[in-house]
Amino acid sequence: MSRREHTLPHGITPVAWLQSSGNAITGEGQWINTGIDTYKLETEIKFMEVEDGQSTGNLQLVCGCWNSNNNRYYVAQHGNPSQGNRDLYTSNKNNSIYKIADHSLNTYHTVIYNDNNNKVWCDGVQKATVSDITATNLQFKVILFGAGTSTFSSGVVPSSWRICYAKFRAKQTNTYVGDFVPVLDANGVPAMWDNVTQQLFYNNGSGQFTYGYDL
Repeated sequence: MSRREHTLPHGITPVAWLQSSGNAITGEGQWINTGIDTYKLETEIKFMEVEDGQSTGNLQLVCGCWNSNNNRYYVAQHGNPSQGNRDLYTSNKNNSIYKIADHSLNTYHTVIYNDNNNKVWCDGVQKATVSDITATNLQFKVILFGAGTSTFSSGVVPSSWRICYAKFRAKQTNTYVGDFVPVLDANGVPAMWDNVTQQLFYNNGSGQFTYGYDL
């Protein structure tokens, strides 16, 4: 999925990435709910690990989808040495995990899910065929500061890993239903702009995103 050019509204400034801030001591965690139900969609996420989390047993979440029945999929750094310490994993809705990349800092990864054929790619290479990647009523949530639990509720206990987030896109066949890019609003507040709905999406957590102009 190649990047398309868009004209942003007056006052909206494009940036190359948003990055998590805060740490386990301050208890800050930033995340954005895109509001997109990813069932039967193809989704693309581009992100970079900047700093490892402190947890050695929990998942340090990059992004994912949950519903009230705990059906899910996610991209996460696994803190458990028995699962490949600090490597990147994905999961299907039944919480079966699949390794998609070795541990690496300061390297961008692009993960693509196709929920029509149950394929998962990382950096252009198919990594898994995952049965039942998602279920219905799963809204995609981008988490930019890893939480120590598998939920995006306001009560999560954050861990101190940091990631940069460069884009999220979702499409059905050849029609995009979401195309999120990092921006600053007219007041200089970091957010994600959706080129499809022409709306800004802000941090749903605590603390503030940082940002940068170069990848």
